[in-house]
Parts: sequence; C-alpha cells; structure tokens
Amino acid sequence: MRSSDYSDNIAQCLAELPTVISRLAVLDLSMGTLTDNCAEALLNFAPINQLHTLDVSMNNLSLNMIEKLSQLNCKVIAEPQQNEEAEFGSRCCALYE
Repeated sequence: MRSSDYSDNIAQCLAELPTVISRLAVLDLSMGTLTDNCAEALLNFAPINQLHTLDVSMNNLSLNMIEKLSQLNCKVIAEPQQNEEAEFGSRCCALYE
C-alpha cells in the first residue's frame, strides 16, 4: 500500500479491521501521505503489534509520533520523513516527486 495519496484513509480503515492485520506480516505504508492523526489510529489499534514490520517511512510524521510508533512490539521503519514544507508546499506521495 505504499506510494498512496490515501495513506490516512488506509490507516483508518485498517485500524477498524483486526482480521486484516492478523493476516499480515508486513504493512508498508511508506512513500505516502500518512499524518500523525491517522498514525495515532494505528498506534491505538492493539493488533498492529502482531505485525513483524510496519514501514511508515517517507510520510508526514512528526518526531513525536515516530517515537510513539517505535514503542510498538514490531519492527518500525520510520526514517526518513518528508518535509511538510516541501518545495511545492503541498502533501504528495513520494512517487510523484
């Protein structure tokens, strides 16, 4: 699910579907538009700890959120993040840059 313009929506939907997460080993939301608000939904979703790896690199997450995510019981890949004040001044997934 990487390189999505809808990373926030994907995260919110997954946080409501425990059976989907329980079937995954790796959740790759990298190179997208994920923000702290929707990362918080994943953070508060207990089944996320069943993953082997959560990749949220190259999104729009704050250092504070990265620290919170690093406390999960799975491997979290969160670096680097996009600069919110990018050259074009808008959020876009990394694939388009």
